[in-house]
Amino acid sequence: MSLINNCAGRHVGRVRRSLLTWSLPRACAALVAVGLPAAASAGMSYTFLEPPFTQEIIGVADQFFGGVAFAPDGDVWVDECSGSGSQLHRYDMQGVGPVVNGTQLKPHTVVPSNAGCGLANHPDGFIYSNSYSGVVQINASTGAATGLLFGAAGNALGIAVNPATNDVIYVASDGTILKAPVGGASSTFSTATTGNFVDGIFFGPDGKLYASNRTASPNYRVTVINPNGSLNRDIQLPSEPDGIAFHVSGGFLITMNTDGTITKVDVSNADAITTFASGGGRNDLSAVGADGCVYTTQDFFTRYDNGVTSGESSVVRICSGFNPPLCGNGTLDVGEDCDLSSPAGAFVCQPGEVCTANCNCELVAVTTTTSTTSSPTTTGPATTTTIPGHFQCYEIKPAAFTGPLVTSQDQFGTLGLTLRYPHRLCAPADKNQEGMDDPVQHITGYSVKAPRFIKQTNQLVRNQFGDLTLDVVRPDLFMVPTAKNLQSQPPPLSLPTIDHFACYKVKRSRGAAKFAPRSVTIGDQFENITLNVLRPMRLCAPSNKNGEDPTAPAHPTHLLCYKAKSSTPFGTIAANITNQFGPDQVQLIHRRELCVPSEKNPGAPTTTTTSTVVPTTVAPTTSTIVTPTTSTSTTTLIGSPGGAFIEDLRSTESR
Repeated sequence: MSLINNCAGRHVGRVRRSLLTWSLPRACAALVAVGLPAAASAGMSYTFLEPPFTQEIIGVADQFFGGVAFAPDGDVWVDECSGSGSQLHRYDMQGVGPVVNGTQLKPHTVVPSNAGCGLANHPDGFIYSNSYSGVVQINASTGAATGLLFGAAGNALGIAVNPATNDVIYVASDGTILKAPVGGASSTFSTATTGNFVDGIFFGPDGKLYASNRTASPNYRVTVINPNGSLNRDIQLPSEPDGIAFHVSGGFLITMNTDGTITKVDVSNADAITTFASGGGRNDLSAVGADGCVYTTQDFFTRYDNGVTSGESSVVRICSGFNPPLCGNGTLDVGEDCDLSSPAGAFVCQPGEVCTANCNCELVAVTTTTSTTSSPTTTGPATTTTIPGHFQCYEIKPAAFTGPLVTSQDQFGTLGLTLRYPHRLCAPADKNQEGMDDPVQHITGYSVKAPRFIKQTNQLVRNQFGDLTLDVVRPDLFMVPTAKNLQSQPPPLSLPTIDHFACYKVKRSRGAAKFAPRSVTIGDQFENITLNVLRPMRLCAPSNKNGEDPTAPAHPTHLLCYKAKSSTPFGTIAANITNQFGPDQVQLIHRRELCVPSEKNPGAPTTTTTSTVVPTTVAPTTSTIVTPTTSTSTTTLIGSPGGAFIEDLRSTESR
């Protein structure tokens, strides 16, 4: 092997030579630099980086660099990529180090440790490293090994934490993916890569494991593994991958390659391949920090801000919007319902719910009966619905679906609807910082095929945005209460749920006033954004589906959906849902409309039925006895701060 090949050798040779001293001659590293592209303008470790992403050098050293992890204060840890016994380099992200060749570096210290090569931060506050001896536990504050060693021997490279179980997932010497609870015995997670040379691994926001597969035959690739360990697919790559990371809102992953390039794989667009960066040094492992930036190492190559190149290894930060391991990091991140590791447990679930290991809120299974006491006493049907809260709805990528026929009765009449496919998923949301009524109940909107509908004209709709007069044109969607989980299949919702809704396309009535566009802020389990609300598109009426709730057509709360836009791109998110039509896996690809709780044709003061509810726990059945008391109240303005939905028109629909 030539001197240059020795400098830029494959990981397998690098780790197997771990008993040697990892300080190759600077002259050797300089030869590597000679063969790289010409120096870029100031601040460019890579001569090309996809705009508008930014890059900067964090620090340099003479040693071979490998895995990356983080201290509790955000400092960056980097190891020297031995099979075991590697020391750690710490870069003080709050400090100011020397200026070298026009580049402001971070202060740098080295501490003894017992790391392998791959590093991963765990929600328990420790760092775990894949080594020839098994999984090594490391104090994230000091960098010292704690002495805890568990699991079978690894290949010293790929390691990650399963966000659904908090198990440590790592690569064995034969390429098999292993799993182990902290301190416990290891077992097989997947054999999809057995016999392959696997380096960096990363869990995507869809719950799948993405592995950098450096086996050249038939091609370098990313191997995608399902949560149950089965093979999902292989994504062929033009270069040999090492590190790997996800960009959560952009819907793509990147691989840090050994030829100095970074490949972009658009998983939201049929795994389309493009060049994300080029002109760098030999890339190694990477990790994503809490700042949403990916930190990657380059072996024996540094391009300083003034264009000077050297044979030092470097740590490069590329910002921003990447997806770190979120659950347990003390922050309520996109996709989380809760986070018990937050300060004083600030980001927790509502009463009656628990925060699961994957940071989702789930209802505690309880059985209750409700009753009231008044005179005279009457017995009525069980309460099955609640008033909806705020929701944000996302377009679902069309997929195969066996559509049932349902009968829908609402204030516009009775229709037989054929459900074609799930088209929307609506998540509980906090609108204008008004709070979230119910973080558990979601809604799935199904595209419908309906019989001929007679247009209903001049319908007055009132909500927090004011009054509008609209024509109801034709049936469009049917909305069903739904349970959602990002990592696993959720159980069905418990009663009471929100209503089913039959949704109709609407347009402004002849001579009626136009809607005045406005902006609102929305925060949900996926994102926090500002929306421009443009015009009404759809009116959803409470529906008695298949005779399940004969009172539904009389429920006053409708949903008026407005076309809404945001300048913030969305990307793709995979979710598991369960409702009356069974379990399903969906892919969210766009945000669309804002739907606001509304009244249709509100009149004079209305008569409502109220009751006092006293909960009593019983087993094993559930019943409700309600004795109504009639009272008179004035009509109130619905939706301030009542519920709202964000829903979306398909990209093929009119704008």
